[in-house]
Amino acid sequence: MIRGLGVSKIDGQIALLYRDSEDSGKIFVAKSSDGFTFGKEIDAVSMAKSAAVKFSAETVGNIRAADGVRGFFITFTAEQNKNLGLYSAAGSTLLKWKSLKHASKSVLSWPAAIVPDYVFERRKIAYVGNENIHIAAASSTGDWKISGQALLTPRKDFFDDGSLTVGQARLIDQGIVVTYFSRRSWDGHSSQAIGAALFDAKDPAKLLWRSSYPLWEQPESWQGKKLYLIGECELDDIFLVFWGDEQTGEIFCVKFSAKSFPEGTRYEPRHHPLALKRHDKNPVLKPKPENAWESKAAFNPAAFYAEGRVHLIYRAIGDSDMSVFGYASSGDGLHFNERLNQPIYAPRKSFEGASLNMITDRGNSPFMSGGGGWGGCEDPRVSLIGDTLYMTYVAFDGANPPRVALTSIALRDFLNHYWHWKDPVLISPYLPGEGNKNACILPETINGKYVIFHRLFPDILLDYVDDLEFDGQSKWLSSGQHRIKPSRSHWDSRKIGAGATPIKTDEGWLMIYQAVGFQNPSQYKIGAMLLDLEHPEKVIARSTVPVLQPEAWYENEGWKYGVVYPCGAATIGDELFVYYGGADTYTCAAKTYLPDFLRHLLRHQPAQLSSVIL
Repeated sequence: MIRGLGVSKIDGQIALLYRDSEDSGKIFVAKSSDGFTFGKEIDAVSMAKSAAVKFSAETVGNIRAADGVRGFFITFTAEQNKNLGLYSAAGSTLLKWKSLKHASKSVLSWPAAIVPDYVFERRKIAYVGNENIHIAAASSTGDWKISGQALLTPRKDFFDDGSLTVGQARLIDQGIVVTYFSRRSWDGHSSQAIGAALFDAKDPAKLLWRSSYPLWEQPESWQGKKLYLIGECELDDIFLVFWGDEQTGEIFCVKFSAKSFPEGTRYEPRHHPLALKRHDKNPVLKPKPENAWESKAAFNPAAFYAEGRVHLIYRAIGDSDMSVFGYASSGDGLHFNERLNQPIYAPRKSFEGASLNMITDRGNSPFMSGGGGWGGCEDPRVSLIGDTLYMTYVAFDGANPPRVALTSIALRDFLNHYWHWKDPVLISPYLPGEGNKNACILPETINGKYVIFHRLFPDILLDYVDDLEFDGQSKWLSSGQHRIKPSRSHWDSRKIGAGATPIKTDEGWLMIYQAVGFQNPSQYKIGAMLLDLEHPEKVIARSTVPVLQPEAWYENEGWKYGVVYPCGAATIGDELFVYYGGADTYTCAAKTYLPDFLRHLLRHQPAQLSSVIL
């Protein structure tokens, strides 16, 4: 059985150091030009141990090899008399380790990464750690001394809130960049992520920058595998991370672009490339006290672009606490200079609260949503298919579980403000104790079928249907022909729901969605995913970080704090506009340059474990 020990580079090739159970007293090196297929020529490491340095070769692990101008500097852990310790070595090649030394006891047995071709105050510098990361310095005698205070510790509510293990250290123009691995565990699950930090070359203990987002994060499919980290290496702008399987002895490699590092100086930009930028004049719509029907809230807007304008259908709540829909439009997507003084859609059927007496029928239904409302039409989404505008929304009668309703209107009537809406019909069945929400219709058919997204806690559901002629009696959406589930390990771990109607791009259907994570169960955040153009149930890429989270005052001060809730999106040229409700009270806008947004989103494709061929 193979046991991976570390990775480095030899003459521009990836070098994998490993031990074979058939000859466990030796360390072997195999080379590869791509990190996946290794040549048949295998070399063994020669270790010139002195009388003062003794350890068991069978216990060597955590090898970190730094390729410098003067050769290799190597650190590793090994056992001596059943005590694990840290050792260092140097050599003109990776195959011959000389100047072998046992580190000071103060460094314990943590993995360590030496900064190649770098000295500070006549000492070599290494970053060490297996829970927190410290700095250590060594004199020419090799006596490593560790700093007392940790430089990097786990951060609450960040991707690296678990134990930290040092990866590699590199000297670059901007300073010393250190990569590290974070492992967190909860409820029998675990996940790993890669982060980076930049230290001052003039003071290697001074932290200049630390990534707020992971450079890479473990995909959901890895759950249940007993994987251990071997090491990481960069080759021609490709970042390679090697893992071993404790159960099978197989070695795997994950490859992703080194451009996943933040750009610019390759360090933290002011604006994360996958983040939406808020409009500086938010909120774009506020409640209007002078209009009794929208005096308390104007939020959660559906959106579409037609005839040179962005059209919003927003949820409004006024003096009666009944949810209705209002209308506003904008020529540039940000400044809404048209807003009607009357609702364009109000409850007409008992299932959407038309018969609800807001004075006597108020109760404490567990299904009451935000915004202070007690019933009505909630959270619209719209899809323009041909010359018809279809609107899905949440119908709530004030007592029973909310259900998905559907209506439609001719586009020409809509644009002329002739509100000739088709009679609404329920399209989701009654489910005792369970509400169905977040429905939207894909604006194109797939193989002649309509695709409808909706949500039963905690998943996004996807159904294919032959037509949109629901009868409200026998034809219903199912409990999900396909499901997109929350992530167990990321920010969207508790529940997810479709936000805006998906937008077609060359890369796939772009869905802006809302989610809640176990890490912050009181906050609604916004994410993005790409769905396959021909099979939209297949997720191509999914943001491992929120693209927007509640930070502004209008996202925290209202009927419900900590809420950004998208219901609409539109494109004007190459710009993507996302419209969302803030704090269940306001309508807000955010935008981004779509080509860049898609490019960065594609870097969040699930990493695949690829077997290494030895």
